[in-house]
Amino acid sequence: MKQLIPIFWLTLLILLPVGCGGPKHVSGAEFEREYELRDTQTLFWAEYLGEKDGKVLLRRKSAPLVGDEWNEEIWYTRIDELDPQFLQELRAD
Repeated sequence: MKQLIPIFWLTLLILLPVGCGGPKHVSGAEFEREYELRDTQTLFWAEYLGEKDGKVLLRRKSAPLVGDEWNEEIWYTRIDELDPQFLQELRAD
């Protein structure tokens, strides 16, 4: 997991200058749902990035309606918004 945190910062450095607006806060339930569906969706893709400062981070990509470049967002939620069992499983992955 320690290797994942630099990926998060690299992603932020790339996305922030182009007006991404930074990471998007989502509810714990929405974060869990997106993570659980990550392998079953065809138009969306998600990757757990790790945790920092009491937050867990997720990279979420969606297929474009036109063109071939995927849209990308960084989602986060506070650790205390997650179900403890889900958090334990997330950390184990």
